[in-house]
Amino acid sequence: MNCFEAYTGSISHASVKKEIANNGFFVVDRPLPIDFCNNIIKFLDEFPEGSAEINYNGSEKRVYGSEKHCAEIASFKTFSDRLLSDVFERNVASSSTLAIRNLPLKSKKNAIKGRWHLDSFRRQIKVFLFLTDVSHSSGPLQLVKGSNKLQFKCANVAYGNVFSFKDLLWGKKTRLYQSITDDAVEKIAGRGERVKSLICEAGTVAIVDTSMLHRALPCESQPRYALTGYYDSF
Repeated sequence: MNCFEAYTGSISHASVKKEIANNGFFVVDRPLPIDFCNNIIKFLDEFPEGSAEINYNGSEKRVYGSEKHCAEIASFKTFSDRLLSDVFERNVASSSTLAIRNLPLKSKKNAIKGRWHLDSFRRQIKVFLFLTDVSHSSGPLQLVKGSNKLQFKCANVAYGNVFSFKDLLWGKKTRLYQSITDDAVEKIAGRGERVKSLICEAGTVAIVDTSMLHRALPCESQPRYALTGYYDSF
């Protein structure tokens, strides 16, 4: 029996769907085995940098389509495809599974500013597997609870915080919601929205509607390893 079979029948798909609709995310409360996570970490560390995407002066390593190179990641993709298919009652498959490693930044000056964003104005689902413990020092994913809702987005069109009518212009390469100021998010949070930091242990799975306001904080003193399954069919 593989490590995913224990989830079969243990998750209420209706509850997951409701939680995502109301809050924008759902965290599975039973982590995957640490050995499974460590095998993926080893793969990521050993994957040739020449075949990976390297960012932020070498502190970030990204391997897209990682399920093609690692059996454990392929099994995670199969699991997350099945989970979302059951939750949303339709056949879905991720377009790619990103394996990512972030190391602590040597210089943290202005590292946090400008990280808030929406991946899309329409619903877009991602499934995260956190391969290491996530703490405040290892750069947690932060979410503005409920900001996935249409009424939230429409209200903030009026405020001009996350969406501009100029975003509708044909050929526009950048859009306001791709980089939202910290001041704008503070105003939004002050209107009743709550910022949630996903502090969790290694092996935790989270389903997130990334059309909500979110950001990943930079790593301060601990690295962060994770998988991200991309689902674009929503």
